[in-house]
Amino acid sequence: MIRTIVILLCLLVAKLQSQDFTKQEIVIAEDLIGDLYQPKKEKAKVLIIQIPGSGIPDRNGNSPGMENNSLKFLAESLASQHAVFAFDKRVITQMKAKKEIKEEEMTFQDNVKDLEIIINHFKKEKKFSKIVLIGHSEGSLVAMLAANKTNGYISLAGAGRSIDFILKDQLLAQAPFWKEEIELGLNTLKSQQPYENKNQMLESIFRKSVQSYMMSWMQIDPAVEIKKLQVPILIINGTKDIQVKETEAEILHQVKPDATLIILENMNHVLKNIHGDLGENYKSYTDPNLPLHPELSKVILDFILKNIY
Repeated sequence: MIRTIVILLCLLVAKLQSQDFTKQEIVIAEDLIGDLYQPKKEKAKVLIIQIPGSGIPDRNGNSPGMENNSLKFLAESLASQHAVFAFDKRVITQMKAKKEIKEEEMTFQDNVKDLEIIINHFKKEKKFSKIVLIGHSEGSLVAMLAANKTNGYISLAGAGRSIDFILKDQLLAQAPFWKEEIELGLNTLKSQQPYENKNQMLESIFRKSVQSYMMSWMQIDPAVEIKKLQVPILIINGTKDIQVKETEAEILHQVKPDATLIILENMNHVLKNIHGDLGENYKSYTDPNLPLHPELSKVILDFILKNIY
């Protein structure tokens, strides 16, 4: 009963806050489309660009069968004070338009190039004096590689090790009985060689069409790249994140000790407040009404106030 009341109150607050901003869909370039949130009370000086995570989450943080509104709620919570641009990755726009998708031609660097197009678009417009990047999950690394072109960088549930290590941990936790195949596949791709997958249960990870993307992604070490940044940095993770453990954030902080590290108690990978067991954690991935962790937007707004203005 208490939990229901808390959720209803949070939803009421979110609804009231939504009156403090406007939202307009804008086209940056072909297949690069997103929502621009802007505060109503005064002209925004800071633009926050949100970069979504791996797979096919849209600008709101939702994937087919996994609607949780994580990035939508985050944009709304920040938009009463700053402008926020939340966009669909190019592949999402192409899927919505039922265009041909050439997955085998994609590389990780394509994400960075698209982000740079977005950054340059807003720089040319000169509507905002500062730009801050918030990268969630895989988007943390995408944002990291473009962050020196902006005024600030926020890693949200981002990895500290290259993706082959993260995938290995995730896959072995779910299927330890396929340890040999998982390690062989990841090691083969890491060495920049194609892998002949014979296990249909691992096809989503090792299918031929995605191997070029995976090989390019595996070559990038976040712990190396973050040391190159010359902008204020905030690193955030949660203690209930079952995909990217808080130790990943600690790795980033160890190599970049001048960054600000915040570990939010009970926040999971989709930025929700989890007090229960693993079942509650999984359920939150498909609950579009469950609000954000209550401390998340405050931490981000405080960082911007102290480090970006």
